[in-house]
Amino acid sequence: MATTTLPLSKGTYAAGLSWEAYLEAMKKHRELSAELYREAKITDSERRELSDFVKRRGGALSISVMTEDWCGDSANNLPIVKRLSEAADGVAFRVFFGSRNPELKAGYEAAGIDHIPVVSLFDADFREIGRWVERPKAAKVKVEGWEAAHPELSRLRASKDVADKEALRALYDGLVVEMSGWYRGGLWRETVRELLETLKEAPLLR
Repeated sequence: MATTTLPLSKGTYAAGLSWEAYLEAMKKHRELSAELYREAKITDSERRELSDFVKRRGGALSISVMTEDWCGDSANNLPIVKRLSEAADGVAFRVFFGSRNPELKAGYEAAGIDHIPVVSLFDADFREIGRWVERPKAAKVKVEGWEAAHPELSRLRASKDVADKEALRALYDGLVVEMSGWYRGGLWRETVRELLETLKEAPLLR
Protein backbone atom coordinates (compact mmCIF):
# COMPACT_ATOMS: atom_id res chain seq x y z
CA MET A 1 0.00 0.00 0.00
CA ALA A 2 1.09 3.58 -0.64
CA THR A 3 2.74 5.28 2.31
CA THR A 4 2.72 8.89 1.08
CA THR A 5 -0.52 10.84 0.87
CA LEU A 6 -1.06 12.35 -2.57
CA PRO A 7 -2.56 15.80 -3.21
CA LEU A 8 -5.57 14.21 -4.92
CA SER A 9 -9.18 14.37 -3.80
CA LYS A 10 -12.35 13.38 -5.61
CA GLY A 11 -12.57 16.95 -6.86
CA THR A 12 -9.04 17.26 -8.18
CA TYR A 13 -9.23 13.74 -9.60
CA ALA A 14 -12.31 14.64 -11.62
CA ALA A 15 -10.32 17.51 -13.17
CA GLY A 16 -7.81 15.04 -14.64
CA LEU A 17 -7.76 14.20 -18.33
CA SER A 18 -10.01 11.57 -19.86
CA TRP A 19 -8.37 9.16 -22.30
CA GLU A 20 -9.72 11.20 -25.22
CA ALA A 21 -8.48 14.49 -23.77
CA TYR A 22 -5.08 12.94 -23.07
CA LEU A 23 -4.72 11.78 -26.68
CA GLU A 24 -5.73 15.22 -27.90
CA ALA A 25 -3.11 16.87 -25.68
CA MET A 26 -0.29 14.56 -26.78
CA LYS A 27 2.45 15.94 -29.02
CA LYS A 28 4.48 12.71 -29.13
CA HIS A 29 3.38 9.07 -29.52
CA ARG A 30 -0.26 10.06 -30.09
CA GLU A 31 -0.75 7.90 -33.18
CA LEU A 32 0.94 4.89 -31.58
CA SER A 33 -1.08 5.20 -28.37
CA ALA A 34 -4.34 5.49 -30.30
CA GLU A 35 -3.44 2.50 -32.47
CA LEU A 36 -2.52 0.36 -29.47
CA TYR A 37 -5.74 1.34 -27.71
CA ARG A 38 -7.73 0.06 -30.68
CA GLU A 39 -5.87 -3.25 -30.49
CA ALA A 40 -5.74 -3.74 -26.71
CA LYS A 41 -8.17 -6.27 -25.27
CA ILE A 42 -9.06 -7.52 -21.78
CA THR A 43 -9.70 -11.25 -21.38
CA ASP A 44 -12.87 -12.64 -19.84
CA SER A 45 -10.97 -13.93 -16.80
CA GLU A 46 -9.35 -10.52 -16.24
CA ARG A 47 -12.75 -8.87 -16.55
CA ARG A 48 -14.28 -11.21 -13.98
CA GLU A 49 -11.40 -10.69 -11.57
CA LEU A 50 -11.67 -6.91 -11.75
CA SER A 51 -15.46 -6.98 -11.45
CA ASP A 52 -15.29 -9.21 -8.38
CA PHE A 53 -12.79 -6.88 -6.72
CA VAL A 54 -14.87 -3.76 -7.39
CA LYS A 55 -18.03 -5.41 -6.07
CA ARG A 56 -16.27 -6.51 -2.88
CA ARG A 57 -14.76 -3.06 -2.32
CA GLY A 58 -17.81 -0.83 -2.38
CA GLY A 59 -18.59 -0.78 -6.09
CA ALA A 60 -16.06 1.82 -7.15
CA LEU A 61 -12.42 2.03 -8.18
CA SER A 62 -10.58 5.12 -9.44
CA ILE A 63 -7.41 4.79 -11.51
CA SER A 64 -5.05 7.75 -11.89
CA VAL A 65 -2.00 7.83 -14.13
CA MET A 66 0.79 10.41 -13.88
CA THR A 67 2.89 10.57 -17.02
CA GLU A 68 4.29 12.67 -19.89
CA ASP A 69 3.51 12.19 -23.57
CA TRP A 70 7.17 11.51 -24.45
CA CYS A 71 7.23 8.42 -22.24
CA GLY A 72 7.50 5.23 -24.28
CA ASP A 73 6.36 3.05 -21.38
CA SER A 74 3.19 5.13 -21.15
CA ALA A 75 2.58 4.94 -24.90
CA ASN A 76 2.65 1.15 -24.64
CA ASN A 77 0.96 0.60 -21.26
CA LEU A 78 -1.73 3.26 -20.96
CA PRO A 79 -3.87 1.71 -23.73
CA ILE A 80 -4.26 -1.54 -21.80
CA VAL A 81 -4.72 0.28 -18.46
CA LYS A 82 -7.51 2.29 -20.06
CA ARG A 83 -9.06 -0.90 -21.47
CA LEU A 84 -8.90 -2.44 -17.99
CA SER A 85 -10.78 0.56 -16.60
CA GLU A 86 -13.57 -0.17 -19.09
CA ALA A 87 -13.84 -3.83 -18.11
CA ALA A 88 -16.03 -3.36 -15.02
CA ASP A 89 -18.80 -1.04 -13.87
CA GLY A 90 -17.78 1.59 -11.34
CA VAL A 91 -14.20 2.10 -12.55
CA ALA A 92 -12.95 5.61 -13.37
CA PHE A 93 -9.78 6.61 -15.26
CA ARG A 94 -7.92 9.92 -15.34
CA VAL A 95 -4.50 11.02 -16.62
CA PHE A 96 -2.28 13.77 -15.17
CA PHE A 97 0.79 15.29 -16.79
CA GLY A 98 3.47 15.53 -14.09
CA SER A 99 4.83 18.72 -15.64
CA ARG A 100 1.42 20.36 -15.25
CA ASN A 101 0.80 18.97 -11.76
CA PRO A 102 3.97 19.69 -9.76
CA GLU A 103 2.37 18.91 -6.39
CA LEU A 104 1.33 15.46 -7.56
CA LYS A 105 4.80 14.84 -8.99
CA ALA A 106 6.37 15.99 -5.72
CA GLY A 107 4.11 13.62 -3.79
CA TYR A 108 5.43 10.63 -5.72
CA GLU A 109 9.02 11.86 -5.49
CA ALA A 110 8.62 12.10 -1.70
CA ALA A 111 7.87 8.37 -1.80
CA GLY A 112 11.01 7.72 -3.85
CA ILE A 113 9.19 7.31 -7.18
CA ASP A 114 10.98 9.02 -10.06
CA HIS A 115 9.81 6.92 -13.00
CA ILE A 116 6.65 7.13 -15.08
CA PRO A 117 3.97 6.14 -15.64
CA VAL A 118 2.75 5.91 -12.06
CA VAL A 119 -0.64 4.26 -11.69
CA SER A 120 -2.48 4.87 -8.41
CA LEU A 121 -5.56 2.90 -7.38
CA PHE A 122 -8.23 4.43 -5.12
CA ASP A 123 -11.09 2.63 -3.38
CA ALA A 124 -14.72 3.70 -3.11
CA ASP A 125 -13.84 6.17 -0.32
CA PHE A 126 -11.02 7.57 -2.46
CA ARG A 127 -8.25 6.13 -0.33
CA GLU A 128 -5.16 5.12 -2.25
CA ILE A 129 -4.77 1.36 -1.94
CA GLY A 130 -1.93 0.64 -4.36
CA ARG A 131 0.59 1.86 -6.92
CA TRP A 132 2.14 0.42 -10.05
CA VAL A 133 5.17 2.04 -11.67
CA GLU A 134 6.72 2.24 -15.14
CA ARG A 135 6.50 -1.25 -16.72
CA PRO A 136 5.90 -4.92 -15.87
CA LYS A 137 8.88 -6.95 -14.68
CA ALA A 138 8.98 -8.96 -17.91
CA ALA A 139 9.33 -5.75 -19.93
CA LYS A 140 12.14 -4.59 -17.64
CA VAL A 141 14.09 -7.73 -18.56
CA LYS A 142 13.55 -7.05 -22.26
CA VAL A 143 14.66 -3.41 -21.92
CA GLU A 144 17.79 -4.52 -20.11
CA GLY A 145 18.51 -6.89 -23.00
CA TRP A 146 17.97 -4.09 -25.51
CA GLU A 147 20.36 -1.82 -23.62
CA ALA A 148 23.00 -4.58 -23.52
CA ALA A 149 22.69 -4.86 -27.29
CA HIS A 150 23.40 -1.11 -27.65
CA PRO A 151 26.71 -0.47 -25.86
CA GLU A 152 26.88 2.96 -27.50
CA LEU A 153 24.12 4.20 -25.17
CA SER A 154 26.44 5.23 -22.34
CA ARG A 155 28.55 7.39 -24.66
CA LEU A 156 25.54 8.97 -26.33
CA ARG A 157 23.90 9.74 -22.99
CA ALA A 158 27.02 11.49 -21.74
CA SER A 159 27.65 13.45 -24.96
CA LYS A 160 26.59 17.06 -25.45
CA ASP A 161 27.08 16.87 -29.20
CA VAL A 162 23.94 17.70 -31.17
CA ALA A 163 24.42 14.79 -33.56
CA ASP A 164 24.82 12.38 -30.65
CA LYS A 165 21.66 13.72 -29.02
CA GLU A 166 19.78 13.12 -32.26
CA ALA A 167 21.23 9.62 -32.50
CA LEU A 168 20.15 8.88 -28.93
CA ARG A 169 16.65 10.18 -29.61
CA ALA A 170 16.40 8.00 -32.72
CA LEU A 171 17.49 4.94 -30.73
CA TYR A 172 14.83 5.51 -28.10
CA ASP A 173 12.16 6.17 -30.71
CA GLY A 174 13.08 2.82 -32.22
CA LEU A 175 12.85 1.20 -28.79
CA VAL A 176 9.32 2.50 -28.29
CA VAL A 177 8.22 0.89 -31.56
CA GLU A 178 10.04 -2.34 -30.67
CA MET A 179 8.32 -2.32 -27.28
CA SER A 180 4.93 -2.13 -28.97
CA GLY A 181 5.70 -5.50 -30.53
CA TRP A 182 6.52 -6.94 -27.11
CA TYR A 183 3.22 -5.77 -25.67
CA ARG A 184 1.19 -6.90 -28.64
CA GLY A 185 2.98 -10.24 -28.36
CA GLY A 186 1.92 -10.89 -24.77
CA LEU A 187 3.34 -8.33 -22.35
CA TRP A 188 0.00 -6.58 -21.95
CA ARG A 189 -1.09 -9.65 -20.03
CA GLU A 190 1.78 -9.03 -17.62
CA THR A 191 0.75 -5.41 -17.12
CA VAL A 192 -2.82 -6.45 -16.31
CA ARG A 193 -1.67 -9.31 -14.11
CA GLU A 194 0.53 -7.00 -12.02
CA LEU A 195 -2.25 -4.42 -11.67
CA LEU A 196 -4.74 -7.07 -10.57
CA GLU A 197 -2.18 -8.48 -8.12
CA THR A 198 -1.74 -4.97 -6.70
CA LEU A 199 -5.48 -4.86 -6.09
CA LYS A 200 -5.47 -8.31 -4.49
CA GLU A 201 -2.73 -7.23 -2.09
CA ALA A 202 -4.54 -4.03 -1.08
CA PRO A 203 -5.56 -4.07 2.58
CA LEU A 204 -9.22 -3.88 3.50
CA LEU A 205 -9.46 -0.41 5.05
CA ARG A 206 -12.10 0.47 7.61
